[in-house]
Amino acid sequence: MQKDYYIQSLMDEVYDEYDVLLDDRIKNIKKARETNPNITNREITEQFGEAYTRNDVLKRFSPKLQAAVTLGHLYNQVANGGFYQWDDNGFSENKHILLDIAMIGNNLGIMYFDKLSKIFELVNKIPEYERNMVFYEDVCPECDGFGVDDEGDECGCCAGTGVVEYEDFKDNNEMRARMWDKLDTMYEMLNSNDELLLLFDEFLSRYDEWKDNENVQHWLT
Repeated sequence: MQKDYYIQSLMDEVYDEYDVLLDDRIKNIKKARETNPNITNREITEQFGEAYTRNDVLKRFSPKLQAAVTLGHLYNQVANGGFYQWDDNGFSENKHILLDIAMIGNNLGIMYFDKLSKIFELVNKIPEYERNMVFYEDVCPECDGFGVDDEGDECGCCAGTGVVEYEDFKDNNEMRARMWDKLDTMYEMLNSNDELLLLFDEFLSRYDEWKDNENVQHWLT
């Protein structure tokens, strides 16, 4: 993303704050270790809290800046590796914010936000990653399902049942990848000439026209 886009300048404002918070935390931890070389990691966490996450920083900012970072991450990630990469790198944790962004953009009459609204609704319907143990039966490989060995004795592999039970892990990643691919196609139809960055800039520059934040549900607080 080029520096002359308004969205990038807003994102930089958030990144600068993140760097300050991170530097302060590092300095405080370094000072604590100098004062007490035997301080444990648990004591560090108790004294200074967990390391900052993106959302720890993002919630400190106005809805407009939250929108800028959310849209900026979406644009950059999808441009580089599609929605699958955006999700795989953890940026989909704020996918619900996209619903409010689409609603506001629609109300402001910004082009394509009606279509983006449909895409963002589908984004929020894609199931979370799941991996579960599954059990299944198959024909015994030793007796070919007859339950006896070559000498007519009970098969030691399946105890005479002719079937054996297997266990394996199964996840929904393939299904999710197909769903992300579908969204890539829908998104690319809107962004064939990179016009979405201009529309995101218009959304952010006009954001203050929106006066109904009480009915917006998903900003981080």
